[in-house]
Amino acid sequence: MEWSSRQGNERRSKISKCLLDSIIDDLNMFVLDIRKSWKENCKQVKWTWHSLIKAFGVALLLTFFSAFDVPVFWPILMFYWSVLFFLTMRRQIMHMIKYKYVPFTFGKQVCPQSIHCYKLSTKSVLIV
Repeated sequence: MEWSSRQGNERRSKISKCLLDSIIDDLNMFVLDIRKSWKENCKQVKWTWHSLIKAFGVALLLTFFSAFDVPVFWPILMFYWSVLFFLTMRRQIMHMIKYKYVPFTFGKQVCPQSIHCYKLSTKSVLIV
């Protein structure tokens, strides 16, 4: 009787070791993928940062020459800025409308009377 239970325990331990090894392998692959994407993002940030510095330097340099001093009528500039803002933010705004996200609220939020509401720190907990 003891021998069969010992054999079963050994079999279970082998199975659990195999499962543990496969989980560890999956986690290692996950960490390697995250690390790789993080390094790629660092390269992109570095490239973007250098591009922004170059653009700022060129713009600053061009302000010292009167040939590049072009008068701009401010309503046209405002219209141009609002069109660019709408074109770049359209997808984000549509996403917020779809999921009924309101970036700012007016007034105090009130919990409905049918649901008991308790306030814990900054989050409200609903008890049904």
